[in-house]
Amino acid sequence: IDVVRGAGSVRYGPQNVGGVINFVTRAIPEQASGEVGTTLETSAHGGWKQVDIAFVGGTADNGMGVALLYTGVNGNGYRNSNNSNDID
Repeated sequence: IDVVRGAGSVRYGPQNVGGVINFVTRAIPEQASGEVGTTLETSAHGGWKQVDIAFVGGTADNGMGVALLYTGVNGNGYRNSNNSNDID
């Protein structure tokens, strides 16, 4: 995440006020490809967190590129007051 405070309109246009938050993501691959992964973390105070990711993308012959990125977080006791909510 790139946070630009102040005169972001010079780079990002006149419709922003007070700054810009620019989400910088990974590049779209030229060849169709994908990736999946998972991470499991535990805490010394108890609880666990699992993070799942999936990525698929590619560029067509006409130069049009498409990418889809998924990140999911779930677990038990990985943060206070989570109300058993998972994040997708």
